[in-house]
Amino acid sequence: MATGYVFHEQLMWHDTGPSADMMPPGRFVEPGRHLESPGSKRRLNNLIQVSGLSRHLVPIIP
Repeated sequence: MATGYVFHEQLMWHDTGPSADMMPPGRFVEPGRHLESPGSKRRLNNLIQVSGLSRHLVPIIP
């Protein structure tokens, strides 16, 4: 059984907005960058490429 992999730069063009983790931003909770950001997905894709893991995946074109 093969494992497919989807990645395209345009999939990163979204804005998750600010986050305060599990608490809503407010009087005592400062919002910050959301953990689920496009940057974290790009870093993961780069690791998949440089580690050689991508040779074992089936590319899926979006």
